[in-house]
Amino acid sequence: MQVGDFSDIDTVDELEEEWPADDGEDASDSAPEDEINAAKLKAEIEELEGYLALARSIPANAKGGELVRVLPAMLDRSRPS
Repeated sequence: MQVGDFSDIDTVDELEEEWPADDGEDASDSAPEDEINAAKLKAEIEELEGYLALARSIPANAKGGELVRVLPAMLDRSRPS
């Protein structure tokens, strides 16, 4: 993807659909909390940080504004406590 090519950026609704609901139940395909794959987690956090940087680079754009608004919370949720 080139800088300025925003055709592959998901909307907030699409991003929310990809995240499992926080209903207290584990998804069947996820590992137990004590078996989190650190490399995969790091890669996911880096990907989200890349989206955040991209969103911050978009001048006065509604989609970019939504990404800037939502991604910090997603990053906070994805980081181990």
